Amino acid sequence: MNQKPSIKLILDSRASEEPKFLKIRILADRDKRTYSTSSNIKLTPEEFDNPRLKKTKKALEEAKRSVDIATEIIDELAGDFSFSVFGKLYKQRLKGKSGDKSLFSSLADEYLDTADIALKTKSCYKTALNQLYSFRSDLKLSDMNVDFVKEFMAHLKANGCGENTVRIYLRGLKAIYNDGIRRGLAKEPNPFVVKGQSLASIGREHFALREDEWSKFLKYVPESESEIFAKDFFLLSVMMCGANIGDILSLKNENIVDKEILFRRRKTKKTGLQISVSLTPQLSALFNKYGKINRKNPKDYILPYLSSCADEKAILNKIHDVIKLVNKGLESICEAISIRKITTYVARHTYSVYFVDNGGSVVQLQKLLGHTSSRTTEGYLKSITQATKEKSVEVLDKILNM
Repeated sequence: MNQKPSIKLILDSRASEEPKFLKIRILADRDKRTYSTSSNIKLTPEEFDNPRLKKTKKALEEAKRSVDIATEIIDELAGDFSFSVFGKLYKQRLKGKSGDKSLFSSLADEYLDTADIALKTKSCYKTALNQLYSFRSDLKLSDMNVDFVKEFMAHLKANGCGENTVRIYLRGLKAIYNDGIRRGLAKEPNPFVVKGQSLASIGREHFALREDEWSKFLKYVPESESEIFAKDFFLLSVMMCGANIGDILSLKNENIVDKEILFRRRKTKKTGLQISVSLTPQLSALFNKYGKINRKNPKDYILPYLSSCADEKAILNKIHDVIKLVNKGLESICEAISIRKITTYVARHTYSVYFVDNGGSVVQLQKLLGHTSSRTTEGYLKSITQATKEKSVEVLDKILNM
């Protein structure tokens, strides 16, 4: 290498929208690579060009640690610099990983390396950890307490994370800490739990559409392709007894037996109950609108969205894309009919509430939702006082014609 690699702070030019994340760029032998900084602040080009602004000054101060780490690594590597080695060391030090068992990052690394968890779950945990490291990169286990977790929750919300996203992140971090307690690496009590209740669940609303909102939703005539798609898939979820979008997209023709659809939830495929849903004419019509029911090809997906996915990661990405598309259309519908903002998950709660309110039993609902524990089912029914009969098809027919 002829010259020592240079370091420069830049805005992420790959991002089309503004503001953009602050990055560091390393230039070595006419090759350049871009790396994230420890700063979680975004800047517009105008702000970036004005270092006197309070926001810009704060971002540059936070980014200084990243520049110092990069400088230190470049000095250590000297004439043996390579981007592969630099990238590995930079990532480790940026997150505070140095084999120090007192760091939360060390505990998290061991958990992710050894835990037998699904790819989707591991991906969620990694995202949660990235958020945590951007908030406090050198976090020690001794610093983990309830007050810190509450500060972290406030940080997430201040940076645009919704309630559900915050809960998902906290669930992952709580699982990692619990594993540390089991292995004697972390001390009790778990800072993500207060008086036996997870901070992730405190204040959680089990949100179902009220009767007036449901009636407006059913009667609304969509004004765009996005709204048509969103309404149809929301109704698909309700007709499938609250099945989520991932479960619906994963259905194959082999799941149809006689006049029923038999499947297990992706989330609990190994331990969950088999769910049975009646293949009604309305359900068949929607499946054939967006896909094809063809019993001659049992291994084919009923809906085609996952057909070209080569692996589980591609499947998860496609499911995420469809959910995002549905939620975007639902947001437009809610604005048009002046009801609370809903997402795909509201379909599951709405089905649960109306099923029991219209005479279905909690025991039957437990089977329809695929819950192995009645306690989980009861979480969907906080607003329900009576449950008596088991009439799934009759209830669906009633609520779809309200």
